[in-house]
Amino acid sequence: MTAKLYAFRDWAVDRFKEFDERAQREDRDILKRFENLYSFLGQIVQVQEAVKEKTYVFAKALRSRLPRWDPWSVSRKERFGLNLSEADQLLFDQFREEWVQNPHLQNQAKANPIENFKFGFDKVSTRRSSSVWA
Repeated sequence: MTAKLYAFRDWAVDRFKEFDERAQREDRDILKRFENLYSFLGQIVQVQEAVKEKTYVFAKALRSRLPRWDPWSVSRKERFGLNLSEADQLLFDQFREEWVQNPHLQNQAKANPIENFKFGFDKVSTRRSSSVWA
């Protein structure tokens, strides 16, 4: 990657940080969808346009440098507009801590991209929620 591309990427990251959380999530999603689509199409057809290839390389570089979204940093009231109590917040925090400490989920996270990681999480989440509400 050239110095010019690094500089532009860093400028884009700084600009991204100025957006509100909703806009950041949308932009991250658009970049990810573009990467996935371009990567998929690149396996089917030969892309011969340098501009598209450069855009793909830039999108990957940019997305890798964007601050990660932490869904736990936003209160549930803000995220879902729910009227949740402190007890609800404590329950969510307990779930999170158990999931973070779960060796199965740790192995799943290390071995898979985020798209596939959710499948292992779904199994643990289902077992956990059924034991809480049983």
